[in-house]
Amino acid sequence: MSTSIRISEETKRKLKAVKRTDETFDELLTRLAVDRSELPLPYSLLEDGGLAPEIS
Repeated sequence: MSTSIRISEETKRKLKAVKRTDETFDELLTRLAVDRSELPLPYSLLEDGGLAPEIS
């Protein structure tokens, strides 16, 4: 099944910047669409899809 998602050129540029050379855009979006309840505590999701320890 194929689905199209319209995005701006700026968003496309940002996605390309974090896309790994060996992954498809579908794989990239799956990697970025993490359910926050799956994250180990006390970590927060960063803009680039990485994890950072929360500092109180």
